[in-house]
Amino acid sequence: IVSLFFGFSVGITLPIAQTRVISSAPKERRAIVSSFYASATRGGQTLGPITFTILFQSTKTYTAMYMATFFVLLVITIPLFLYAIKHPLKT
Repeated sequence: IVSLFFGFSVGITLPIAQTRVISSAPKERRAIVSSFYASATRGGQTLGPITFTILFQSTKTYTAMYMATFFVLLVITIPLFLYAIKHPLKT
């Protein structure tokens, strides 16, 4: 059930985020923005499991992993939220 929910949420969230990021760029720079977005996404998918495996093996507890996840979410979400408020999407 959890895997189904995760897959569904990622399947909805990633295309929306990609559209939001790429459409906010000027037309002549969208390819560059798209490549940076794809690189960052793949980098996170590669480094995330490695980082959390090392973190778990060094602490032997999930508490550190939960705290690190919360910290990363704050570091990513707050600047994006502030940017979205400052630069609303034109419809």
